Amino acid sequence: MSEILNRFRKFHKQNTRQIGRYFCIPASISSALQILGVDSFSQERIRDLWYAEQGKEIEPDINVQIQDFSLGSAIELLSCQQDFNTIGFDLFSRPADNDPFEFEKSKEALPFIDAHLKQNHPVIVSTWCLSINPDGNFVLNGHHMWLILDLSLEANECIYHDPWEDEIYKTPILELNEIITENGPIQFPDGLLGKITHSDYNCLALWRN
Repeated sequence: MSEILNRFRKFHKQNTRQIGRYFCIPASISSALQILGVDSFSQERIRDLWYAEQGKEIEPDINVQIQDFSLGSAIELLSCQQDFNTIGFDLFSRPADNDPFEFEKSKEALPFIDAHLKQNHPVIVSTWCLSINPDGNFVLNGHHMWLILDLSLEANECIYHDPWEDEIYKTPILELNEIITENGPIQFPDGLLGKITHSDYNCLALWRN
């Protein structure tokens, strides 16, 4: 079990579930920083800082709040906070595409994720949620964040925290599952490589300086 996973388990279920529909980024950042021993960035504080910076009023319904937040805007926001000045970060990104069978840029993310995890740097990965229609066409149902806690290239295995369900899961790095459609079988890309979003391929590593 990795050091990062051990640290996360000590506070898992203590405000690690995202508090609203669009809070996967604040939830994942808050958990990653707690792994690094920084507990001053709750989901609520990150939200409040962002709305103040934007000069916007916070909507009463928590499930419509912070919809336009991104990993990039999060780093810009937090970098201005004094209690974030002990944190280093690295943002991986690649140009967008819409081909769910294109894995080359996802494969470029693997050394980034692996290298940081080996240094006990938690990594947040932007993922997309795909489904297949009976006619074989892919449908994008939204985006989400995973907090990667362990990775083994040799074992083709990844362990991550899903802030929506507030559970720790294990998934293959790459797995193709056969889906039967009206046009015949399709190899559906799954696992970590199949989940990394193609809108930006964003992966954010954080560490304590």
